[in-house]
Amino acid sequence: MNVLDETGHTPLVRLERLSAKLGAHIWLKDETRNPTGSVKDRVACHCVRMAKERGDITGKKAVVEACSGTLGVSLAMTCAVLGYHLYVVMSTDIPRAQLAQIERYGAVMYPVAPEAGMTEAVRRARLEHEDNWHSWYFNQFENPDCVALHKTTTGPEIAADMERKGVRVAAFIDAVASGATISGVGACLKERDPSVFIRAVEPAESPVLSGGSSGRHGIPGVGFGFVPANFHREVVDDIYKVETKSAIREARRLMRMEGPACGISTGANLAAAIELARRPEFRGKHIVVLGRDAALPFLTTPLFSRD
Repeated sequence: MNVLDETGHTPLVRLERLSAKLGAHIWLKDETRNPTGSVKDRVACHCVRMAKERGDITGKKAVVEACSGTLGVSLAMTCAVLGYHLYVVMSTDIPRAQLAQIERYGAVMYPVAPEAGMTEAVRRARLEHEDNWHSWYFNQFENPDCVALHKTTTGPEIAADMERKGVRVAAFIDAVASGATISGVGACLKERDPSVFIRAVEPAESPVLSGGSSGRHGIPGVGFGFVPANFHREVVDDIYKVETKSAIREARRLMRMEGPACGISTGANLAAAIELARRPEFRGKHIVVLGRDAALPFLTTPLFSRD
């Protein structure tokens, strides 16, 4: 047994003060309890292990991926534990704490200018994979293992926890990065109860899922400017746009009122949950939001600025 076996089975926490204020029950699936503090630990651990079992990664093969800092940290930890080299292509504007952690795990980073975006990072990662014959391309945006993971673990965990509490999930909310979490959890919950409302969240400044244009925003780890293949639109009932300033405000509110210290993307989820909770049809209902990642890596971002 090693640290990778500690991923998953994270707690479902009721946000009591916020729930009392809104009149609906808000629950946080607290993924900050994973080894590096984010939901991406699940994906990195599961998909690399699956690739190993299939024989996609053998011997001294390397893993290649285009990603944000959060997945970069999770992959770096996973590869360090399993003894693989990791090459990540990512924007130079990721938080310094995440960059330092990735380097300490022994991964190699190929930088991409922030204005080039994730599309360029993916292009560069594919080229690196093609040039490196002994590498395996993780491919978070298209890898079906990512969706399957959340359908078979994260979703059932939420359903089982709510059943033990004797309540019914009325809605599930998460911001879209690769799309795997909302697609997998959404499919799981809807198979159990087709009436569960699935809300995807995206940055208002880059509303590509809603048919808008891509743009720069300040919600790290989500909203990469294109619609990923792992985003299954048929599972989603609603796409909600959240401004960066609102996401920051709600992440701060979560810390101040309830205790969990989560990142800005979790703040976006909470903003979307608050809007839903204020609708008359959700009064007294139970809404689950994903606590995507911990706040500490974002100490140098506007989340902790004095304003």
